[in-house]
Amino acid sequence: MILNSNACSYLKSIGASEGQVEAVEKYLSILKSQNQNLNLIGRNETDLRISHHHVVDCLLPIELMPKGSLSIADIGSGAGFPGLLWAILMPEKKFLLVEKSPKKCQFLTHTITELQLKNVRVCNSKCSDVTEQVDLIASRAMTSVSDLLNQTEKMQKSKTEWWLLKGLKSSIDHELIEVDSAVWCIDVVELKHPYEDVSRHLVCAKKGR
Repeated sequence: MILNSNACSYLKSIGASEGQVEAVEKYLSILKSQNQNLNLIGRNETDLRISHHHVVDCLLPIELMPKGSLSIADIGSGAGFPGLLWAILMPEKKFLLVEKSPKKCQFLTHTITELQLKNVRVCNSKCSDVTEQVDLIASRAMTSVSDLLNQTEKMQKSKTEWWLLKGLKSSIDHELIEVDSAVWCIDVVELKHPYEDVSRHLVCAKKGR
């Protein structure tokens, strides 16, 4: 089993069912089996690091997620963090995984089929070319805040929000210098990792004041 007891406990603490925990484990098994060829998360990742650095790390903001129906795009989805993981746990929401690498898209599509997920699609494209509009645009450490906001503006509805999963606050502050505060309303939320002494933050952005 790839998920350790901490990750399993955390999944259950945020409301995951036994079936969803099993689906996450199956997802990680597929990921691990294809990682050596595709280098999805780095070829030397241990099960502990996968459990804490990828699974729990991506779940830290999930309790802030609005309830009910929502369309969500994961930009630069790669191995499926956070979008594919979130899709397993939130079947009521619709997910679009945007990834420019054809090989990573093949992995995502294969995994979605194996897990029989009906609420998630894969888009093999650069994010700047995507025009499908969604309620929430998410990304995990893909590029700078300013670049991500600029590249995905065509995907916004009237009340679209952006959630960017980031690390050090000092790095975020440096990135925010490039963001036009007259256009964007930014809120930086600290996220507490229950098992690792790491700095994690969620950058929440929306247009206007």
